Amino acid sequence: MPVQAILNDVGFLLMAAALIWYALLLRRLLQIVRKPAVWSLLIIGAVLLVVFVIGHVIAYSRFVPNLPAVWAFHGLWLCRFISFAGVFGGGLLLSITNWLYYRWTA
Repeated sequence: MPVQAILNDVGFLLMAAALIWYALLLRRLLQIVRKPAVWSLLIIGAVLLVVFVIGHVIAYSRFVPNLPAVWAFHGLWLCRFISFAGVFGGGLLLSITNWLYYRWTA
């Protein structure tokens, strides 16, 4: 695995940890303003970021070394699709949660 891919995975794991920390902080804030528990969306978003890292590691460790094979090409694109769908889902859940909190407190 290239160093850039490892740094990318470490960065996304750190972002998942930051999302969990933000979710715990938001849980306390939502208790103060007496609003529903949308902080759980952030936990789901962090899990989706971990899915990204898992898919990225599988793609680089399993499919990239065997790339001339057709099955490896299709597996690589499947892993990348699942990975980037996880990042998109995590970002979407973060945006929805932030928008809801902003609307409730503004």
